Amino acid sequence: MEPKIGVVAASPSFGKLWPSLADELGAACEVVADVAELGPLAAYCAVIVSAGGVEEDAAPLVEAVVAAGASAVAVAGASADHRLAVACARAGAREVFALPADAEVLRAWLSGRIDAARGRLRAEARARADRSATISRTSWARARTCRPRWSVPRGSSRGPTRRC
Repeated sequence: MEPKIGVVAASPSFGKLWPSLADELGAACEVVADVAELGPLAAYCAVIVSAGGVEEDAAPLVEAVVAAGASAVAVAGASADHRLAVACARAGAREVFALPADAEVLRAWLSGRIDAARGRLRAEARARADRSATISRTSWARARTCRPRWSVPRGSSRGPTRRC
């Protein structure tokens, strides 16, 4: 399983950027028009509100994404207006990027989120493997100690009996 990035596209701006950026960073990307289309947000290592050209609509979208349960929300727009950044931060955004100027900063932020998600996925896989190995070892030990033994009781005229 690979890390996933969710993108809520408030406008078609930057539409080609998200899949190529996710592919470059080794993550899956799902671009949707509405927050409800993303499904369970715990599955995403980051959710980006893409609001190029409609930055004034970003803050309400960020509130909706945060209310839906996203842990890391960022806004990408074309405007570098500080009022927009403050409104989005108040709504719950961790980062606000003005593209194309902040493209490298956005890439670094996403890379950090994806690396953290990969670490969590590896830890979960290791925990599952450890549980499986523990179950296998206990099953093996139980089978070894409870191996049926054939014995003939002394002084018995009956045949061998099976004991565990």
